[in-house]
Amino acid sequence: MSNLEQKLALRFLLSKRRNRFFSVATLVAILGMGFGVAALLVSLSVVSGFQVEYKKAILGFNSHLILMKSDEIEDPDQIAQIAKKISSYQSRGSLVGWTPFIYREGMAIAGGKLKGVVLKGIDLKKYSELSKIKFSLKEREGFKNGLPTLILGKNLAMDLVLKEGVVRILFPQGLKPEDAGVKNIKSFFVVGTFESGLYEYDSSFAFLDIEAAKKFFQTGGRVSGIEIWLDNPDYAQEWAGKMRQDYEFPYEVMTWHDLNENIFQALESEKFIFFLIMSVLIAVASLNILGTLMMLLLERRGEIAILRTLGLPWRRLRKVFLFDGLLIGSVGIALGIILGMGLLFFLQKWQPIHLAPEIYFLRNVPIVYRWRNFLWVIGSAFTVLLLGCELALRGISRINVLRSLVEK
Repeated sequence: MSNLEQKLALRFLLSKRRNRFFSVATLVAILGMGFGVAALLVSLSVVSGFQVEYKKAILGFNSHLILMKSDEIEDPDQIAQIAKKISSYQSRGSLVGWTPFIYREGMAIAGGKLKGVVLKGIDLKKYSELSKIKFSLKEREGFKNGLPTLILGKNLAMDLVLKEGVVRILFPQGLKPEDAGVKNIKSFFVVGTFESGLYEYDSSFAFLDIEAAKKFFQTGGRVSGIEIWLDNPDYAQEWAGKMRQDYEFPYEVMTWHDLNENIFQALESEKFIFFLIMSVLIAVASLNILGTLMMLLLERRGEIAILRTLGLPWRRLRKVFLFDGLLIGSVGIALGIILGMGLLFFLQKWQPIHLAPEIYFLRNVPIVYRWRNFLWVIGSAFTVLLLGCELALRGISRINVLRSLVEK
């Protein structure tokens, strides 16, 4: 676009001869675009925040890879062989550590409270080093009567309302009738709590020592599987591919993403739906800009006729009004970015919206600032605006403009 076209566009748009109705229409067009852009930016930032927080909490609680066997892994020698094999893999990233675990479900009983619980037998020392779970443990002097110890999720401990720190665990083992109620229920002393950041984990999981778990669950030395940590969790799929070549059925290799695939797919779907809906809102706001261009073109039809008489082709005149449309839209987009940033800052700073953790797993609306979101918002807004202006101006006949001048 030449300097002549830019000067004409600014003169047409900023001239003081414009009527008040046209000024109000321009302001409405700018505000409409601004609100649409702000809505799109906020929605993408919030959904991205959920993705980041879920990933952070999931990786803080779960390992990056899990190797399991349908009938459980039988003996320590087999575990050692698996760990040696895994350590020999050559792939992106490196092995940080591994630890066996036992996984069971049962019922926690404390006073008059009864709640379902997931019991996980772990090597607490290794787990503290490899995972990012925040443990809050009591002093060893607080252990009561030599009972085996248990660590509850923070929300689970609050739900059970522990008074003396003792909780009984009921676990269905399929024992003989004469043994039922004897071997499958045991008292534990709660020595602390943990917090992962996700309500689902903090309200349903309990950790106990893996050796105590073997005795309580009568596993005969078997373990449910092996958890593996890498220096970069994003390489888990590559490691899983190599492991699946060596460990086929009855083994199963899962990554942290496989365990939570439904959550991430739902978030991606929501992000796409929000993007689609807000893009339609921006398209509707662009119609206001197109209407403003139409009024501007009709208001300047006298100048257009003179310029056409002087030999300025319609193709260049169309660029003049296209520039005006993009200028109005750019102001609206800039206003939308400012409004969106202000709203995001308000949500992050004061957190006025509180979520139900049992539904959303989080207590507050998470916010994430990403350049990719800003680029998506600006790019999509400009694309919709440019396409709309170009199609509208192509549909305007120069003959109709000149004819309207003659009829006037």
